[in-house]
Amino acid sequence: MRRFEAHREPLASVIMLIYASAKHLGAALESLRTNVDPRFPYEVILVANGAPPEVVATVQRAANGARVIISDVNLGFGGGCNLGARASTAPYLVFLNDDVLVEPDWLESLVRLAGERADAGAIGSRIAFPDGTLQEAGSVIFADGSTTPVGRTLPATSPRWRAVREVDYCSACSLLVRRQAFEEVGGFDTRYHPAYYEDVDLALKLRTAGWRVLYQPRSRLVHLESQSSTSDFKGYLFRRNIETLRRHWAPVLASFAPAKPWDRRVVGAAIRTARRATAHVLVIDDRLPDGGLGSGFGRMAELCRDVRDSRYGISFYPTCGYAGADAVGEFGVEVIDGDLTAWLDDPATHVDAALISRPHNWAQFAGSIRLRFPSAPLIYDAEALFHRRLGQLVKLTANPVTRASYRVEFEQGRVLERRIAQEADHLVCVSPEEARILREFSPEASIEHMAATASGIEPTTPSFEERASRAVFVAGWMAGPGSPNVDALAWFAEQVVPLLVQRVPECEIVVTGANPPAEARRHAGTHVRLVGFVEDLAALYAGARVAVAPIRFGAGVKIKTIEALQYGVPVVATTIGAEGIVLDDPRAIVTADDPAAFADALAVLLQDRTAWEASRSAALVQARAWADEPRRSWLAVFDEVLERRFSAARASIAARGALLRARDLADAQLA
Repeated sequence: MRRFEAHREPLASVIMLIYASAKHLGAALESLRTNVDPRFPYEVILVANGAPPEVVATVQRAANGARVIISDVNLGFGGGCNLGARASTAPYLVFLNDDVLVEPDWLESLVRLAGERADAGAIGSRIAFPDGTLQEAGSVIFADGSTTPVGRTLPATSPRWRAVREVDYCSACSLLVRRQAFEEVGGFDTRYHPAYYEDVDLALKLRTAGWRVLYQPRSRLVHLESQSSTSDFKGYLFRRNIETLRRHWAPVLASFAPAKPWDRRVVGAAIRTARRATAHVLVIDDRLPDGGLGSGFGRMAELCRDVRDSRYGISFYPTCGYAGADAVGEFGVEVIDGDLTAWLDDPATHVDAALISRPHNWAQFAGSIRLRFPSAPLIYDAEALFHRRLGQLVKLTANPVTRASYRVEFEQGRVLERRIAQEADHLVCVSPEEARILREFSPEASIEHMAATASGIEPTTPSFEERASRAVFVAGWMAGPGSPNVDALAWFAEQVVPLLVQRVPECEIVVTGANPPAEARRHAGTHVRLVGFVEDLAALYAGARVAVAPIRFGAGVKIKTIEALQYGVPVVATTIGAEGIVLDDPRAIVTADDPAAFADALAVLLQDRTAWEASRSAALVQARAWADEPRRSWLAVFDEVLERRFSAARASIAARGALLRARDLADAQLA
C-alpha cells in the first residue's frame, strides 16, 4: 500500500477528524492515495478527537504516512478542525469527513480554483450519496438560519451541477479554506460544540469579511451522511445550534431569503442572489461552445469568457447534447439538460433575456420563451445566414433532383430568416454583407456587426526557413453532402493537390478536426494528412507556411481564415473562404476559385521566401490592427439590450403615471 508522502512545503493540508468510530477511515484514506496525484504536494492530518483508545489505535495503524494528532478530550467539530489547522503550515486547509470516497481531481481542482480566484475564502465540492444522487451542490441560507442543499436527491451527474458559482455556504464535509481567510476570521467558532452549523457560521464570517464562498463541481466525492451521531441527538444539536446562529447573526440573516425551502421560486431566487447575478440570460445553440467544431461555436466560447465573473448568470441549452459541460462550467455557465419547456415552466427559472443561435432553434423555442417571459428581449445570433449557403449549394449541385430539393430549402430558409429579422429584439452578425441583408429584411431592426476575431491569440514567430513546406486546413466536421468543409476538402484534394504536387513534390497538407466523417477520411493520402483534434493550434500554425480555406459554399465569416491571420500565417482562400473579411493590406489573403490558380498561389507561398514574407507582413499588420481595435463584447451587448428594455419600462411607467395624474386633475376640475 502506497504511503502518504512527507512534503516539506505542502500546498494543501487535508484535515480529517475521527471521534467515535474509524470504520470508514481506511476506505477514505485509500481513496485519497488512489485519486490524488502522488506528485501533488499535500499532507494528511488525522485528528483523533477524544476518540476511545481502540479507535486511536485504528487511526495510527491506518495512517501510513499521515500525521496523527491526538486530543484526549472531544473538542467538537470546530475545535478539532482548529487543532488540525494549527498543526499545518499549508496555505490551503481542506477539511474532509472520514466517511467519504474522493474521486480523481477532487483535491487538485479545489486548489486550482483557489489559485485562480484570489477572493475565494472557501471552496466546496460536489457531494453525492452512494446511490448516485446529489447530496449537495452548494447550499442556501435562509433568513431564519435554516439551510437547504442545492440539487439534493437529483442525479449527481446532471450537467446542471457542473458550473462554478458563488454560494451562500458549502458543507465542511469537503471544504477548502484559504489559511489567510481562516485565520483572519478566527477559524471555526467553538460555541457550536460538539457539532453542526460551524460551517454555516464560518461562511457568514468569511462573507462578512469580504471573502467569497465558491462551489467547485470538478471536486467530486461520495459521502455517507451523518454516520457519527444518532438521529435523535443530531436533531437536538440542530435545534440548539440554529438558535445560537440566529442570535449571533440576526442582522445579517435578515438580508437572506425567507425560509421556504419548498418554494422553488424562492430557492431559485436565493441561488441567483448568492451568485450575484443581477440578470439571467438563456442561451440556446446546437452544441456547447467548442472552437474545434467551427460553424460559429467558437464565438460562443467568447461569450462564456466575456460573462465570467460578471453580473450575468448564463444558462445554456444545447439542443444536440451536453459534451463540454465541464469546460463551460469553469466559466460559471449552467448547462440545462432534459426538456427546455419543463425548465422554462419551473418556478425556480427566471429569464431576463434570451440569445438564440441558428434559425431552426429560433423557430422551435422563440415562441415558448415569449409566452413565458414576455418582457425578456430575444437576441438572435446570426453567425451566418443559412439560406445564402443553400443558395450557393444550388448553383454547385449538378443532380436536378437534389438541386430542386436544395432550392426548396433555400426558399424556406430565406422566409424563416426574414421572419427572425422582423421578430427579434436585437440581431448580432459577423459579416457586414449579412448585416446589409438583414437590414433589407427588416429596416427598423436593431442590428449590429460584431467582429469575429478571437481574443488571446498571438502571432507565431518562426521564419520561412523554420517552417515546413506545409499548408493547414483547420476544419470542423458535419457529415453529409451539405457540409461545407467536406465539400471543400473533396474539391481541394481532388482538383488542387495533384496540381500542387507537380510543382511542390515535398508539400504536406495537414487537415484538423475531431471525428472526420468517412467522406473526409477517404481523401487522406501521401500529401493530405488528417490529424483529428489539435489541442495546440498555435504550434500547428507555427510549423506551417500557409493556411487554406477552400470553401465553395457557406455564409457568415470564416473564422478559420481570420484565425490564421491572427497567428500571422498567410492564407489562400476561395472567394467564399475570404468573404466578409475587410483587409488593410489585401496581400494577407490570396483569393482564387479556379483549381489551377489556387494551386499556383499556394505553390508560390510555399516556395518563394520573398513572396511569403510580403504576405506574412500583411497578415501581421492585419493581426495588429484587429488587436488594437476595441472588441465588442457580449457583456456590452447584454448591457445595451437590457438597458433598452429597462428604459422602455421606465418610460411606460412614467407615461402611465402622467396619464393618471392628468385624469386626477380632470376629475378634480369637474368636481
